[in-house]
Amino acid sequence: MPKSEYIINGEISKIISDHSGIDLKKHKLDDNTDLYEVGMKSLASVQLMFALEAVFKIKFPDKMLKRTTFRSPATIRKAVQTLQGCSQP
Repeated sequence: MPKSEYIINGEISKIISDHSGIDLKKHKLDDNTDLYEVGMKSLASVQLMFALEAVFKIKFPDKMLKRTTFRSPATIRKAVQTLQGCSQP
């Protein structure tokens, strides 16, 4: 059974905090913050992807391995929900 959106949001926030390389004391993130604009590098996005796969027990297919998938907390949540089979309209 897919996790609730509240739990997903909390886990994604923690993963971003732990793996994005963004100085969260300097940048307050909201759902639409462009993570690359506030300091996430490409290597950190790969680490973020691996952490998301481990926590949510999902696998990102090649077609989703692009910058836009990991651009913001909102795009990450949408990707996770899609891969869990609970995408929202």
